[in-house]
Amino acid sequence: MRTPKQTRRYNDIELGLFKKIFADDENLLFTIRKVLLQFELTPEEAAKVKEVVNGDVMKLIRKAFMPEIDPDSPLFQLCDMRIALNNDLKLKDVREMQYLFDAKKLEMDYMNQQLDILEGKSVNTTVWLKDLAEITTDQYLTYVNLTAWNYLISYIDSYCNEIKLLAGTPDETIDQTMKRLTKDSSK
Repeated sequence: MRTPKQTRRYNDIELGLFKKIFADDENLLFTIRKVLLQFELTPEEAAKVKEVVNGDVMKLIRKAFMPEIDPDSPLFQLCDMRIALNNDLKLKDVREMQYLFDAKKLEMDYMNQQLDILEGKSVNTTVWLKDLAEITTDQYLTYVNLTAWNYLISYIDSYCNEIKLLAGTPDETIDQTMKRLTKDSSK
């Protein structure tokens, strides 16, 4: 729920949770990235994910990686994976957009699948990241898959970095973190 005069996508409670979970534990963020990129976890990493990534933490991770349009979002803070199609929709006709629609569907299916896995749900994996990187004789399929692969690699890394920045350092208050981020973004 939005707090009065909130100017960020995440409220103070969510920012506090990022700080509590990730400010002291960058390794956990790298482990989450490993899950999202379909790398195998060590038994220790799997145990840590099972211990920490549940309930409110998982809701927050979903909000970060699979944002949905939220009526309580501050102005100009609406997020959704489909927004990335905005410029192309203005410039291309439906035939030119088809591969982007197909790639976006793959990307969204992949992220939902991996977030379910991160949450510990039993999942029948249908989208494999390594398969998206294969170059085949089917040019359309290769184009769709590589478009999705490139987007996912960048997307996952970008949102992991956002979480790292929002978590800040252990000795930094939420207000200090936000002040630092505001200062950094004005450069």
